[in-house]
Amino acid sequence: MRRLLCVVAVALLAFLGAFWMTRYYSSAGYHTTILDSMPELTWLRNELRLTEEQFQKVAALHKEYRPECVQLCAKIDQAREKVRLAAEKGNELNPELAAALEEQARVHAECQRAMVGHIYKTAALMDHAQAERYRAATLPHALDFAVYRTLHGH
Repeated sequence: MRRLLCVVAVALLAFLGAFWMTRYYSSAGYHTTILDSMPELTWLRNELRLTEEQFQKVAALHKEYRPECVQLCAKIDQAREKVRLAAEKGNELNPELAAALEEQARVHAECQRAMVGHIYKTAALMDHAQAERYRAATLPHALDFAVYRTLHGH
């Protein structure tokens, strides 16, 4: 069981790493090709032993969610940049910095709500045992931005 969780965790981190790397390539064609291949779903199919029907539904749901995810990631980046710029302007917590921090927290919460919702929708396409394993592997990452911070070097 511990080995399985490690494999799932590594696969999830690989997915997140692949996703964030694609965000930094300026070529829209390259970006689209990588995302359309959905390598992050390979581990899901293999580790949870999804049927072809389950996999097709999961892939369709993932593809549907992807634009929202990309948009939310851009909002997170913008919010972080506002905080950074506001923090560099002074020596104290000023109204601009406080507002930027509040905006960043709001955007993070919005992103987390979307990710958790997506995880539950995806899990609903699986049998009980598969859904339990999937949620156990993905929810901790959706509820903790430590992975995001690690990947961005923050």
